[in-house]
Amino acid sequence: MPTFLNMAVCCAMNQNRSMEAHGLLQKKGFKVSSYGTSNNIKLPGMSITQPNIYSFNTTYREIYNDLREKNENFYRNTGLLHLLQRNISLKEKPESFFEVERAFDLVITCEERCFVSIFEYYGRKEYLNDYSDGVFYLVNFDIKDTPSDAILGANEILQFVKIIEDCNLDIDTAIEKFCEIKKCTLLYTVLNK
Repeated sequence: MPTFLNMAVCCAMNQNRSMEAHGLLQKKGFKVSSYGTSNNIKLPGMSITQPNIYSFNTTYREIYNDLREKNENFYRNTGLLHLLQRNISLKEKPESFFEVERAFDLVITCEERCFVSIFEYYGRKEYLNDYSDGVFYLVNFDIKDTPSDAILGANEILQFVKIIEDCNLDIDTAIEKFCEIKKCTLLYTVLNK
Protein backbone atom coordinates (compact mmCIF):
# COMPACT_ATOMS: atom_id res chain seq x y z
CA MET A 1 0.00 0.00 0.00
CA PRO A 2 1.39 3.44 -0.91
CA THR A 3 2.01 5.07 2.45
CA PHE A 4 3.67 8.09 0.86
CA LEU A 5 0.86 9.00 -1.55
CA ASN A 6 -0.71 11.97 0.20
CA MET A 7 -4.31 12.20 -1.01
CA ALA A 8 -7.26 14.55 -0.59
CA VAL A 9 -10.85 14.10 -1.73
CA CYS A 10 -12.97 17.24 -2.20
CA CYS A 11 -16.64 17.90 -2.73
CA ALA A 12 -18.52 21.15 -2.26
CA MET A 13 -19.23 20.98 1.48
CA ASN A 14 -17.25 18.05 2.92
CA GLN A 15 -20.48 16.32 3.96
CA ASN A 16 -21.48 13.53 1.59
CA ARG A 17 -19.30 12.53 -1.38
CA SER A 18 -15.86 13.42 -0.02
CA MET A 19 -16.70 11.90 3.36
CA GLU A 20 -17.98 8.66 1.81
CA ALA A 21 -14.73 8.34 -0.16
CA HIS A 22 -12.69 9.39 2.90
CA GLY A 23 -14.28 6.65 5.00
CA LEU A 24 -13.85 3.93 2.38
CA LEU A 25 -10.24 4.80 1.52
CA GLN A 26 -9.31 5.10 5.19
CA LYS A 27 -10.94 1.73 5.92
CA LYS A 28 -8.79 0.21 3.16
CA GLY A 29 -5.66 1.66 4.77
CA PHE A 30 -4.97 4.63 2.52
CA LYS A 31 -3.71 7.96 3.85
CA VAL A 32 -6.49 10.39 2.92
CA SER A 33 -8.00 13.71 3.96
CA SER A 34 -11.27 15.27 2.85
CA TYR A 35 -12.33 18.85 2.25
CA GLY A 36 -14.98 21.15 0.82
CA THR A 37 -14.54 23.93 -1.72
CA SER A 38 -17.65 26.06 -1.02
CA ASN A 39 -17.65 29.20 1.10
CA ASN A 40 -19.90 27.58 3.69
CA ILE A 41 -21.91 24.45 4.36
CA LYS A 42 -25.47 24.51 3.08
CA LEU A 43 -27.63 21.53 4.04
CA PRO A 44 -31.25 21.01 3.02
CA GLY A 45 -33.77 22.55 5.39
CA MET A 46 -37.41 21.82 5.97
CA SER A 47 -38.18 23.95 2.91
CA ILE A 48 -36.20 24.73 -0.23
CA THR A 49 -36.09 28.41 0.68
CA GLN A 50 -34.66 27.82 4.16
CA PRO A 51 -31.46 25.76 4.00
CA ASN A 52 -29.34 25.17 7.09
CA ILE A 53 -26.11 27.15 6.69
CA TYR A 54 -22.98 26.56 8.78
CA SER A 55 -19.37 27.70 8.67
CA PHE A 56 -16.53 25.23 8.16
CA ASN A 57 -15.58 25.77 11.81
CA THR A 58 -18.81 24.13 12.97
CA THR A 59 -18.22 20.57 14.14
CA TYR A 60 -20.21 17.66 12.77
CA ARG A 61 -21.51 17.07 16.30
CA GLU A 62 -22.78 20.68 16.53
CA ILE A 63 -24.53 20.36 13.15
CA TYR A 64 -26.02 17.02 14.21
CA ASN A 65 -27.32 18.46 17.49
CA ASP A 66 -28.71 21.55 15.76
CA LEU A 67 -30.68 19.47 13.24
CA ARG A 68 -31.93 17.11 15.97
CA GLU A 69 -33.13 20.10 17.95
CA LYS A 70 -34.87 21.65 14.91
CA ASN A 71 -36.75 18.47 13.89
CA GLU A 72 -35.19 15.10 14.64
CA ASN A 73 -37.80 13.03 12.78
CA PHE A 74 -37.55 15.12 9.62
CA TYR A 75 -33.74 15.05 9.47
CA ARG A 76 -33.58 11.37 10.38
CA ASN A 77 -36.01 10.57 7.54
CA THR A 78 -33.99 12.64 5.05
CA GLY A 79 -30.83 10.72 5.99
CA LEU A 80 -28.90 13.80 7.11
CA LEU A 81 -28.49 12.59 10.69
CA HIS A 82 -27.14 9.26 9.43
CA LEU A 83 -24.57 11.06 7.23
CA LEU A 84 -23.52 13.25 10.14
CA GLN A 85 -23.09 10.21 12.41
CA ARG A 86 -20.76 8.71 9.80
CA ASN A 87 -18.87 12.00 9.55
CA ILE A 88 -18.50 12.27 13.33
CA SER A 89 -16.82 8.85 13.32
CA LEU A 90 -14.24 10.03 10.75
CA LYS A 91 -13.22 13.51 11.88
CA GLU A 92 -14.25 16.43 14.05
CA LYS A 93 -15.47 18.98 11.52
CA PRO A 94 -15.76 19.78 7.83
CA GLU A 95 -12.71 21.56 6.45
CA SER A 96 -12.21 24.03 3.63
CA PHE A 97 -9.59 22.95 1.10
CA PHE A 98 -8.45 26.56 0.80
CA GLU A 99 -7.54 26.79 4.47
CA VAL A 100 -5.38 23.67 4.56
CA GLU A 101 -1.63 23.99 4.96
CA ARG A 102 -0.63 20.59 3.62
CA ALA A 103 0.81 19.46 0.34
CA PHE A 104 -0.82 16.63 -1.59
CA ASP A 105 0.35 14.30 -4.35
CA LEU A 106 -3.21 13.71 -5.54
CA VAL A 107 -6.40 15.72 -5.11
CA ILE A 108 -9.61 14.06 -6.28
CA THR A 109 -12.69 16.22 -6.77
CA CYS A 110 -16.25 14.90 -6.85
CA GLU A 111 -17.68 17.41 -9.30
CA GLU A 112 -16.38 19.73 -12.00
CA ARG A 113 -17.07 22.99 -10.17
CA CYS A 114 -14.83 21.81 -7.30
CA PHE A 115 -12.13 20.92 -9.83
CA VAL A 116 -12.41 24.37 -11.45
CA SER A 117 -12.37 26.11 -8.07
CA ILE A 118 -9.11 24.39 -7.04
CA PHE A 119 -7.59 24.88 -10.50
CA GLU A 120 -8.33 28.62 -10.41
CA TYR A 121 -7.08 28.96 -6.84
CA TYR A 122 -3.68 27.49 -7.68
CA GLY A 123 -3.61 29.47 -10.92
CA ARG A 124 -3.91 32.73 -8.95
CA LYS A 125 -1.00 31.71 -6.69
CA GLU A 126 -2.91 33.00 -3.65
CA TYR A 127 -1.84 30.14 -1.44
CA LEU A 128 1.18 29.98 0.84
CA ASN A 129 3.03 26.72 1.08
CA ASP A 130 6.62 27.14 2.21
CA TYR A 131 7.38 23.49 2.88
CA SER A 132 6.65 21.76 -0.40
CA ASP A 133 7.71 21.84 -3.99
CA GLY A 134 6.92 19.90 -7.10
CA VAL A 135 3.54 19.12 -8.58
CA PHE A 136 0.31 17.36 -7.71
CA TYR A 137 -2.41 15.76 -9.78
CA LEU A 138 -5.94 17.15 -9.73
CA VAL A 139 -8.44 14.55 -10.99
CA ASN A 140 -12.22 14.90 -11.24
CA PHE A 141 -14.89 12.24 -10.79
CA ASP A 142 -18.40 13.51 -11.53
CA ILE A 143 -20.51 12.15 -8.68
CA LYS A 144 -24.11 13.22 -8.06
CA ASP A 145 -24.69 14.54 -4.57
CA THR A 146 -26.94 11.75 -3.28
CA PRO A 147 -26.04 9.13 -0.66
CA SER A 148 -26.34 6.24 -3.14
CA ASP A 149 -24.26 7.99 -5.81
CA ALA A 150 -21.68 8.90 -3.16
CA ILE A 151 -21.26 5.19 -2.36
CA LEU A 152 -20.85 4.31 -6.04
CA GLY A 153 -18.44 7.20 -6.55
CA ALA A 154 -16.37 6.25 -3.50
CA ASN A 155 -15.99 2.74 -4.90
CA GLU A 156 -14.84 4.13 -8.27
CA ILE A 157 -12.32 6.35 -6.49
CA LEU A 158 -11.09 3.30 -4.55
CA GLN A 159 -10.68 1.38 -7.82
CA PHE A 160 -8.69 4.28 -9.26
CA VAL A 161 -6.43 4.52 -6.20
CA LYS A 162 -5.80 0.75 -6.33
CA ILE A 163 -4.81 1.11 -10.00
CA ILE A 164 -2.37 3.88 -8.99
CA GLU A 165 -0.92 1.43 -6.47
CA ASP A 166 -0.67 -1.30 -9.15
CA CYS A 167 1.10 1.18 -11.46
CA ASN A 168 3.77 1.95 -8.84
CA LEU A 169 2.29 5.41 -8.21
CA ASP A 170 2.53 6.42 -11.89
CA ILE A 171 -0.65 8.48 -11.94
CA ASP A 172 -0.55 9.19 -15.69
CA THR A 173 -0.50 5.46 -16.44
CA ALA A 174 -3.19 4.83 -13.81
CA ILE A 175 -5.51 7.42 -15.38
CA GLU A 176 -5.03 5.84 -18.79
CA LYS A 177 -5.65 2.34 -17.43
CA PHE A 178 -8.71 3.38 -15.39
CA CYS A 179 -10.27 5.15 -18.39
CA GLU A 180 -9.61 2.10 -20.56
CA ILE A 181 -11.25 -0.25 -18.05
CA LYS A 182 -14.24 2.04 -17.37
CA LYS A 183 -14.57 3.24 -20.97
CA CYS A 184 -14.64 6.82 -19.73
CA THR A 185 -12.58 9.97 -19.65
CA LEU A 186 -11.40 11.78 -16.55
CA LEU A 187 -10.85 15.51 -16.33
CA TYR A 188 -7.40 16.02 -14.84
CA THR A 189 -4.41 18.30 -14.77
CA VAL A 190 -1.06 18.67 -13.06
CA LEU A 191 -0.51 21.75 -10.87
CA ASN A 192 2.38 23.21 -8.92
CA LYS A 193 2.16 22.65 -5.17
